[in-house]
Amino acid sequence: MMEKETKQERNERKARQRTVKKTIYFGLTLIAILAFIFGLMWASGVNKASNNTGRVNVDAVMADDQIIGDKDNVKAVLVEYSDFQCPACAFYAPLVKEILAEYEKAGLLFVYRHFPLTGHAHALIAAKAAEAAGLQGQFWPMHDLIFQHQDVWATQSSEKVREILLSYATDLGLEMEKFVSDMNSKVIEEKIQRDLISGRQSGVKGTPTFYLNDHEVSVRTLDQFKTLIEAALNTATSSKS
Repeated sequence: MMEKETKQERNERKARQRTVKKTIYFGLTLIAILAFIFGLMWASGVNKASNNTGRVNVDAVMADDQIIGDKDNVKAVLVEYSDFQCPACAFYAPLVKEILAEYEKAGLLFVYRHFPLTGHAHALIAAKAAEAAGLQGQFWPMHDLIFQHQDVWATQSSEKVREILLSYATDLGLEMEKFVSDMNSKVIEEKIQRDLISGRQSGVKGTPTFYLNDHEVSVRTLDQFKTLIEAALNTATSSKS
């Protein structure tokens, strides 16, 4: 038979319950405050497009660069150092495409350079495939296929990745013997290495890294991209007036 709780014991029990409730309430309040602060910080970052650094010595446009735009009507140059196996690069690819669709005719020149990271086992062969396609005038279609289907090939074995890349070349109607030979060539390997060295000299540490008129830029949304591009184009137009 249970002993009857004394008044003192009852008071002590209620006091403990109140303490527990206060602790829980304080904890939940603290979590809510931290979440609110984090949300404000995140929103601030999302809504802010910026030039991260001062002017950087980014290599000028070279003859073998992969470009989109008119070299004879350049008002702003956007350079991207990218890795085909990088998820963030795949995220930005359609944003860049939209930017070019809107601003290429206004004088924006886009330069794509390879920066395959050592932690991405298939980034180099993907870059080689894109460059090999480029020697048959199909760099950008191959670039788009590789990024669009990154989730298909990125986690496969090396042998399977090669097979998939060859299937993309077939889909593009490339001359396959030349494609395979070019993909394995020293010329393409050296071109990718030049891009890597160029990126390192410019201070690239991760991908994607964007430089707009030799200034590293940080953007997270299409609107942020547009804001910076328009500012660069307007500045060029004003300086020529």
